Amino acid sequence: MRLIILATQETLSLVFHMARSFVATGIIYVVTLSACASPMAINTAMIAYDDAVLRAENELLLLNVLRARDDEPMHFTVTPSIAATFHFQVNGGIGGHMFSSSPRTAYNANFLSLNLGGEASESPTAQIIPIQGEEFTRRILMPLDQGKFEFLTNQSSNIGAVLRLTVQEIEVESQKKDLHLLRNSPGYREEYLEFRRFVQHLAYLYATRRLYVGPLIFDDPLEVPDQQTLSKLPLDQVLDGRQRLERLDDNRYVISRTVVGRIMIMDVNPFLLSNQERLNLNRRFEYMKSNAIPVIMMRDSTVNGDPLTSVIRLRSFAQIVKFLANGLGKEPEYDVEPDDQTGVITGAFGRPVPDPPQTFKLHSGPEVPSGEFISTVHKGQAYWLEGTRNGSEPIREASWDLEVFGLLYQIFQLTVSEGTQNRGLPITIAK
Repeated sequence: MRLIILATQETLSLVFHMARSFVATGIIYVVTLSACASPMAINTAMIAYDDAVLRAENELLLLNVLRARDDEPMHFTVTPSIAATFHFQVNGGIGGHMFSSSPRTAYNANFLSLNLGGEASESPTAQIIPIQGEEFTRRILMPLDQGKFEFLTNQSSNIGAVLRLTVQEIEVESQKKDLHLLRNSPGYREEYLEFRRFVQHLAYLYATRRLYVGPLIFDDPLEVPDQQTLSKLPLDQVLDGRQRLERLDDNRYVISRTVVGRIMIMDVNPFLLSNQERLNLNRRFEYMKSNAIPVIMMRDSTVNGDPLTSVIRLRSFAQIVKFLANGLGKEPEYDVEPDDQTGVITGAFGRPVPDPPQTFKLHSGPEVPSGEFISTVHKGQAYWLEGTRNGSEPIREASWDLEVFGLLYQIFQLTVSEGTQNRGLPITIAK
């Protein structure tokens, strides 16, 4: 019996050594696995959160279009930040009862226990803030300004879609210097027909590189008659980083500064005009409201030889949403043939750019088809933007609708303010 016990003790010692090695190997394996899993989990979480926020924002925009269609109040909510904490923990151990002194219970008393484990947890915190009060007025009800309009035209390849979406009306000057209003509203048929033809012609000029959309840049000079007068000026305040002092031949001085003036739409490159012509144009329109964009057609003249001048007035975001909503219900748009002077508008690869009757079209049914990313459910009915047909090439009209919705999303994002990003109580979602 004694030899048997010694043999058993040696065997158990060997088993204990092997088990200890196994536990150490297991701990290393679990730690290595968790180290690999951590970046994968963070990567998956970032993509999942981004997808969830994007879907929520898209659905919120669609819901507000449908609310406006039904004459219900609009309401917007933003998620300015999401913070997630990831916790990974690995543990392992070995234990047991070795070398029992009782020979009768040696095999029963000697035992080993192994313990390997891991834990992973995720705790996201999201800020969900409603847009209301003064911020609602500033972001939703105030008209777009000229800077945002220039940004949208430079970002989009289809200025026609930008104009149809953002312009409320155009005040047009005729050859006889008369002014008449063109409203971007299908309920005013004659005005709407002229508005669409005006926009189609601007889009054609833009596509053929004959339309400039941007600020007037010019030098604004201040003439000083002599050096004595110059010495009395507070030059440390008058001269800054953008101003220059020049001395003329007759001992006169000119202090000039470069000015970035109003946004203009012109059928000529303003840099081909003289500095004085650009300065005069800016002075003529500099006191207009920020949502007014002058349109100068210098190739077309009035009876007095002056260029034809029109003024575009921009909508607010709420008016844009209401316009799209009316197109789905009470004021459907209709097809308008372009003017004889307007050519075919082509885009990439020479393909014709679509100009559908409706600025924006939604599909509806009992449920959303699979694969449609931008969708919502309102009053028991499903609505979605059609993207592709049978998962193949995009439909031309669908591409237009997606581009218009993309512009709507950009306009909404352009109104994000620092106040929205830094205020509000966060809503914690624990997982």
